[in-house]
Amino acid sequence: MKNHTRPTKKFSQKKYITLTKDDTLKVLSLYNTINNMLNDVGETLDIDLSMLKDLRSKSSTIDDIFNFRGKVQDNGDVWHWADSVLPDDDKAYYYHETD
Repeated sequence: MKNHTRPTKKFSQKKYITLTKDDTLKVLSLYNTINNMLNDVGETLDIDLSMLKDLRSKSSTIDDIFNFRGKVQDNGDVWHWADSVLPDDDKAYYYHETD
């Protein structure tokens, strides 16, 4: 699994990305979930596992909207534990099937 391809569509140099109302509501839902979790943890010093599940689900939705990518290591393998990058980043990982 080497990183041989790059996205065909690069992000423009604009400072803002236009989102649909539906996508904006999904980002807002993630924001509210993060705030609720932080408030609960701050008050109780405990984490509710159902909140973690909800947070993971909403994080995945946001990942799908923005197409965040894993980072490529110097050897071409994906760096699963590193922070994600934008799809047009030079270190963005894309799976390439080998024949």
